[in-house]
Amino acid sequence: MRPDPVAAALSGALDVANERHALLAANIANLDTPGYVRADLDFEAALADPSQAGNMVRRQGMPDLNRELGSMAETDTYYESCAKLLSMRYALMRESVKMS
Repeated sequence: MRPDPVAAALSGALDVANERHALLAANIANLDTPGYVRADLDFEAALADPSQAGNMVRRQGMPDLNRELGSMAETDTYYESCAKLLSMRYALMRESVKMS
């Protein structure tokens, strides 16, 4: 059976969202750490090439709670959407196997 490119793309998108979530969580955890520099993922670029996501981390400025929470909400929504699409994709594949 050939690999499913749609499932692979969705899986890669979930990995990118997880990586960004971890960076944002670290920013929140270090809000009061002197000298801490905010880290975030170039989300759109990382989604275009998930294998390079680790090389797309930007570090600049100080973390801000409102910005971090907003970015986290955006990432969570994206993750939930991709997870739902992946689940639907697998359900479709299961039905296809049952019918054959």
